Amino acid sequence: MFGKSNRDAALQEAFEEAGIRGVGSVNPIGSYHFLKAMHDGSELPCVMSVYGMAEVIELEAWPEMDQRERRWVGQAEALDIIFDWGLARFLAEVTIERLSSAGNSVRSQGTM
Repeated sequence: MFGKSNRDAALQEAFEEAGIRGVGSVNPIGSYHFLKAMHDGSELPCVMSVYGMAEVIELEAWPEMDQRERRWVGQAEALDIIFDWGLARFLAEVTIERLSSAGNSVRSQGTM
């Protein structure tokens, strides 16, 4: 996002897509590669930086609430429902130590 740090862009996306606000980790907990589908049908190779979030607050309304379903699941269930192989591989490898070393303490690994 133009004019925002990667961390602030991640926090903005969490608000827009999931209706959550919180404190983002100072450093990313990792990254993964994916192909972004463009409007013209082409795909653009991208790298996604992933940030942890603590002190999460769920909002009752958010910009994309009519386009998305917010659902909290454990790590194992998330692996079963994620269709992006890059994200699934990243999630399978994430550990609580990695979350905690990102600059802010993130309280639990088992919720997404």
